[in-house]
Amino acid sequence: MRKFLPVISLLLLVVLACEDPFLNQTYIEKTDADLELSNASFLKKNASEFSLWIDLLKYADMYNALNDAATTSTVFAPNNEAMEAFLAWKGVSRVSELDPSYARYVAQVHILPYNLNESSFITYVETGTIPIPTVFGSYLTTSYGSLNTDVDDRYRDTVRVQDSLTIYLNNQAKVVALAKTTANGQVYTLGGVIRPLSETILDVLKPYKEYDLFIEAAEMTGYADTVAMYADTVYNLDGSQSVNDIRFTCLAVPDAVFQAAGISSIDQLVAYLGAGSDFTHPDNALNRYIAYHFLGNSYSRQQLFTFQEEGQVVLFDTKLSSQVITVEHKNGQDLINGVATIVRSGIKARNGLIHKVNHLLPVFEPDPVTVRWDFCNYEDIQSFVNAYGATKNLGELFSNALTNK
Repeated sequence: MRKFLPVISLLLLVVLACEDPFLNQTYIEKTDADLELSNASFLKKNASEFSLWIDLLKYADMYNALNDAATTSTVFAPNNEAMEAFLAWKGVSRVSELDPSYARYVAQVHILPYNLNESSFITYVETGTIPIPTVFGSYLTTSYGSLNTDVDDRYRDTVRVQDSLTIYLNNQAKVVALAKTTANGQVYTLGGVIRPLSETILDVLKPYKEYDLFIEAAEMTGYADTVAMYADTVYNLDGSQSVNDIRFTCLAVPDAVFQAAGISSIDQLVAYLGAGSDFTHPDNALNRYIAYHFLGNSYSRQQLFTFQEEGQVVLFDTKLSSQVITVEHKNGQDLINGVATIVRSGIKARNGLIHKVNHLLPVFEPDPVTVRWDFCNYEDIQSFVNAYGATKNLGELFSNALTNK
């Protein structure tokens, strides 16, 4: 028995002398590989490139949402150089100087509540639109290169595409790096900032400084409040609620057109129209004039001037009760009410489109014509169709009351 005691003692000494090199460590050590990071953590890991974007996300109270592993998202993240240029464009030196609501809109328009991988993204680049609404509720357009569209229509054929080998979003922000896959989505790097269409129609017109009289008339009649709306909550029969988009087309008359008719002030416009003093009354001539320049849906120039047969005259309802505009293609020109043409088309606002016209466009009583009634020519129907497209990631399905089937 004694001969075994030294052996047992030696074995105990060896065992007790061993030290576990992984003592107090987790069995699987977490790495910082992108696939194990949330979108927010990925941005934080690359803070040297995205620190200003992180500042904006936190200021807009959107950063933590990107850190939720259960929430899938795709983030189009502007780099620091892009953010610096954006802040300079807004006339501020830091993110905290932005209006909080506007900052939130900026964050939302860069985020899709969807995992958009690189292959699908490239497919949508070819089609020109990502049919998945952003958190802001808008759709992003895609293109190879950027194009200056803020010019009159007659010059657009002469405008050349810039940087045609680079992908751009909304004709504003170039994509400088494609998808980095994370634990809860994708992160794309942008060399520009997408500017959200947060301004409604009259707010879009104000910076141009060439529609002052038209805007003043809209404000005096109270119609500015009407065309500032972009959504409406509808209560259904079953007690549920639906949110319908509100869209307009504005036929905006510039100051130069008023001046050519000898009208340089609101008083002169009132006298020209023979309006009374109660401008907010629906029967007031100034009120009627402004309402007549708004259509109850968003129509592009192409949608306005689409005809099913040669010589056709098409009617569009205006927001002035029981009054319409006529559109036709005659003598090589697209005409409104037989007298006006669109000088600059498709100026975008949050709640519709603006077309600059070259005529006063007074309220017009057209000659009797054959009317073809269309069930789809109602705002609620159009909003319902587009809402369905948004929920199915199909984009805005409604295009034109006359062409939808």
